[in-house]
Amino acid sequence: MLLDSMTEIFPEKLDSMIEIFSEIYDKEIEYILNPYRGKPNSSKYSFDNFFLEKFLDKEPKICKEIIPKINEIINNNPINDEKIVKDVKLLVKNFDTSLRDDMDINPLDIEFTKENLFAYKIAEFLYEEYTISINRRFFVPENNRLIKLYDKKNIDLKKSPQYSKYGLINIDDNFEIRTSNAINGNKVYDKRLKTHLFINEISHKFLYLLKELKNEGIITSLSLRPEYNYVGEGLLDISVFQEEIERGHKFSFQDLSNPVVSKLYSKNNSKDNLWINIDIKNITFEELLDDFQIEGNYIVTQVVHLEYVDNLENFFITHIDHEYIFYTEDEYDNRLTNYKQKGKGKKRYKTFKVDNSKIPFTLKNGDFFLYRVLDKYFKKKELLHEYFEDVLNK
Repeated sequence: MLLDSMTEIFPEKLDSMIEIFSEIYDKEIEYILNPYRGKPNSSKYSFDNFFLEKFLDKEPKICKEIIPKINEIINNNPINDEKIVKDVKLLVKNFDTSLRDDMDINPLDIEFTKENLFAYKIAEFLYEEYTISINRRFFVPENNRLIKLYDKKNIDLKKSPQYSKYGLINIDDNFEIRTSNAINGNKVYDKRLKTHLFINEISHKFLYLLKELKNEGIITSLSLRPEYNYVGEGLLDISVFQEEIERGHKFSFQDLSNPVVSKLYSKNNSKDNLWINIDIKNITFEELLDDFQIEGNYIVTQVVHLEYVDNLENFFITHIDHEYIFYTEDEYDNRLTNYKQKGKGKKRYKTFKVDNSKIPFTLKNGDFFLYRVLDKYFKKKELLHEYFEDVLNK
């Protein structure tokens, strides 16, 4: 990445630029969130590029600090990136045909803009890489906007056990889950902050199910994965924009009292498999795929774990969560044949967590709850159908 390579060569200049990028990104987030406050944005430009707008408007942080630093870097160490050169040529062409018309007619502004388009384009690339780096899917910024929002209300989010350990927010009596419309996105309303928070890593239908079970008192404690950056005060709930069994057994309630490990292979690809580990109080499902997901240097799998009890009348789920596991290459190779192998590449990433609850395996409407959970997260549906075939047919 350009940001990484330039940081190695010019660490001091890049450090100061990153601080400015952070300030600009905060402004961009507020700009993006305005419609969620019922305040549509207006722009004199005919394109959708916040950073470019700020450059054309002669934002001092960009034009008087970032651009001079980049020009200094270019003079000492020319950058011949083909993509940047190509994009700059396109930008010059667009400037001569349309961007000039979007700007206030000021000869000095036009001259400055044309002279610094190459430096600007490098700045834009660096800014994009910066925003991508802090919005990585499995990354939780340490001092993010969510923490700062709670700090304003003298609430230390880091002292919450669910947040400090898992990065989750506990949906207690201070919250209301909002699932009125899938188009609106998943949100919860915090009465203390008087604003909505976006919820990630969960489908609308599954969140609605969890909400219903919580309202019925079946779920006692629920924790969800919040959005950390796109956070602000006064946000409204409105829409702005979206196998064959190798060994073991198929699932049956009789198996719950007998430890067993089952592994199913996909009928189409023997490298796609579903591992199920069952003991007298736990069931763990893990999906291993041939086209596995990569996160940095790690191979990612999905795990659903639950704890259950038998009260002699029925089986109930007391705890359940879903998480992503990160394996090193050697760990993953061993995991393909050894269910005891742990993924220690990096900290596990939970998406939701239910505790101290009493969820029946079969819900009032006849739905098999565990299947609903696995079906929402796991990709190889044929493995799930095969494994749960006996239960689904009842």
